[in-house]
This record gives sequence, C-alpha cells and structure tokens, in this order.
Amino acid sequence: MTANKKILISIALLVVALLVGRAFFKSSDATENAESEDTSEQEAMVDPDSNPSATPPSTESLEGKETASEDEAVDPAFVQAQFLEALKGLGTCMDIKNAIDTEQKEIKLDSLIASVRNEIGDPVIRSEDWSNTLLRTPEGEQRRIRVEMEYDTDDRIVKRLKYYKVESEDRMVPIPLEGEASVDPQDSFIASLEGDGKIFMREKGSRIYFQNGEELILVERNDQLSDIEMNRNGRTFKCTGLETGKSNCSCL
Repeated sequence: MTANKKILISIALLVVALLVGRAFFKSSDATENAESEDTSEQEAMVDPDSNPSATPPSTESLEGKETASEDEAVDPAFVQAQFLEALKGLGTCMDIKNAIDTEQKEIKLDSLIASVRNEIGDPVIRSEDWSNTLLRTPEGEQRRIRVEMEYDTDDRIVKRLKYYKVESEDRMVPIPLEGEASVDPQDSFIASLEGDGKIFMREKGSRIYFQNGEELILVERNDQLSDIEMNRNGRTFKCTGLETGKSNCSCL
C-alpha cells in the first residue's frame, strides 16, 4: 500500500470518528434536557408557588393532620402522672390528706372531688359562670358561641348570649343576633347556632363551694378538667393545662 493511500484511509477514519462523536453528544444533551424538564415539572408539582395553577391542599385535610400529630404527641400516661402530681400538690398546699387513686386515668372533676371528699366532704353549691362552644362552618370559618351567667338585682340568673366570627386569636367580630335572642335564649336557638358547623371544642367555667367554705374555680374543656383554683384558709392552689401534658401548678 502506497503512502498516499494510507493517508487517505487515515483521514476517512478520522472523519467517521468525528461524526460518531458528534451524534453521541447530541443524544446525551437531549437526554439531559429531557431529565431537566421532568425535574422541573416534579418541583412545580411539589411547590405550589412555582406552579400557580396547582391546587393547594384543603384546610380540612391540614387540620386533620395537625390534630392527629398533636394527639400522637401527648402520652396519656404522662398526662395522668401529671394530674396525680397536681392532686398531691393540692393536698400539700391546702393541708388536706386527700386520697390519690393511682389507677385513675380520667382527668375529670369527679376525680378531684373523690380525692378530697374524705377531708372536706361533697360540694354543696355549684354554679356555672360561662360556656364557650367553638365550631367551624363548611366554608372553613371559625365561630364562637359564648353564654355568660349574670345575676340581676333580684339575684335572678340571666343568660347573655354572644356570637362571634373568629378571625384570629386576638380578634373576634360580633355577629348580630335578632330580637331578644341575646338575653335568656332558648336552648333550641343555641342548638340552631351550633348547627351552623362542626363543633370542635366545648368549654365551661364553674364555681363549686364545699360545706366549710372551700371554693373551687374550674375550667373544663371537652369534658376534661383543664384549669383549677382552690381557696382554703387563706391559701390558693392553682393549676392550668391539666389535660395537655403541660400543666403548670403553684401554691400561693
């Protein structure tokens, strides 16, 4: 083979190699671009801000997840242990030899009364001061129904009804009530307001008096004892958040 033929063959092979290499790089670039587009689409689906047309999750689903998370985070055994410690603290502060049932699992008023019954007896007077009912309408609006008990000049109990739209923790907008519905409302009317949505909390504040003058002021939330204040012989015992696992008690 002559030198010229060898040179021509070498040039031909080089050209073929260049063409193959160029085709390979084009294919690689196309694959990378396709992968980049797929990644962008996935990111847009995950981040609603990057895709204005994406539909955000409903408020109801978010609230359900938050509630489930909170419920899982609270250990019932820990809440029970804190409640028993609160009963012990009440006995020490009030100088009461109260009975502590270590098997008691319910954070309820009956449990507290049973604890002090042998020392100060059963309650002789119980009066309800106020109640709140919190509900959420199908549109996601939060509302509060509040009933306050007042005594008129004849010592007659008067119910006063207030209805609010809750815009934030610090802002509630009154909802006007027709006619005389705000004074001594019928239970059926209050029930009709409760029917405007789904109730997620009931709370009420009460006072209890025992035969020797001991006073117990309390708040119950969803039938569980939440806050208490007992006064006896010039001393005061207070506890808040009994049902939350984050109770705070003090003796004054």
